[in-house]
Amino acid sequence: MRRDDTPILISVATPVAPRKAGSFGNSTTVLLGSVGADGKFKFLNPAWEKALGYGSEELRALPLRELVPAEVLDAVAVVKQFLDAVNHGPMEFDLRCKDGTNKRFLWHRRFDPELQRMFIAGEEIDGQATGE
Repeated sequence: MRRDDTPILISVATPVAPRKAGSFGNSTTVLLGSVGADGKFKFLNPAWEKALGYGSEELRALPLRELVPAEVLDAVAVVKQFLDAVNHGPMEFDLRCKDGTNKRFLWHRRFDPELQRMFIAGEEIDGQATGE
């Protein structure tokens, strides 16, 4: 205690192992990423490759609407709704895997007006393919 009877706060720091640059999201099965207003991916974690079978360069080259299965009558409308900066609550829809199957995901999203990007997190529902 100090002379004026106020306690002294002592803090002890515990060392934390350094992380490799770019390691955020590398060990999760949740699809993390960001999508620009143009519908193109700006960031994707490795879970996208594992879940869908495409390489990272292939995914970055594809606009999101091209991953929505052909059976969806209006893929453009689905993507437009998904990228809506105002109404950005949870949403479910399928993505097409490289092998031709579809997987259903529950998506959570938040729009960053400064970066003009939608930050997304998708979890596979039931881990099952929904179509061929």
